[in-house]
Amino acid sequence: MTGEAYPDFQKIFAAKRKETLPGWVAASRFNHFYRLSVNTRIPASSAGNILQVGDEVQILEGN
Repeated sequence: MTGEAYPDFQKIFAAKRKETLPGWVAASRFNHFYRLSVNTRIPASSAGNILQVGDEVQILEGN
């Protein structure tokens, strides 16, 4: 939130990401664990709207 550097952030992030990677994710798609992506599906009723800081976002488990 502050932009302040966090010591060993990359190592901690990668280790935690590997540890918490959901079972349904193909780990072979990661050549390293310092990566985070989210695929999105926008309901037709929300098309054209703008996502802003503070808007609620739900992350649903994939299949």
